[in-house]
Amino acid sequence: MSLIKINAPLLFLFFLLVGCVAPNYDAVSEQQISSIQNEIDLKLSSWTEVIDREQKPLSEIKEIQYANNIDFYNKVQADLRSLEIRLSLNKNPQIRQQLITFSQSLSKQLTTFQNDHKQRGYLFRPQIENQRKLFNVQMKSLLATQQQFKS
Repeated sequence: MSLIKINAPLLFLFFLLVGCVAPNYDAVSEQQISSIQNEIDLKLSSWTEVIDREQKPLSEIKEIQYANNIDFYNKVQADLRSLEIRLSLNKNPQIRQQLITFSQSLSKQLTTFQNDHKQRGYLFRPQIENQRKLFNVQMKSLLATQQQFKS
């Protein structure tokens, strides 16, 4: 019992410090950002690989047809919505708005890309490569913004 009384001030100080460390940093958001970036990058790189491997007209390559990728788009959009909700919990209004703006921009970009894919039914290799680069730059920017609050 006396051990608890002696350590109570130390425990209070510990919890106070833990509560003050990186209040705007969210490890879960960082993980979500990395996961979404990886998911998009893997899918787009697989599309370019299949285009290189298959020697057919693009409209005949099943792996890149829109109808075969609807689940991918739905999952990434849901992941982005979940991330946006998570980012909206940041206590600092300026940081929160910056993170949400990044997230909304990504969602719009994905929607535009998806609509192109849906309209044509398939995608061209240069279009995939350009979008892959753009997504990676935006995701890295979002991740860097989130990580600046880590320490």
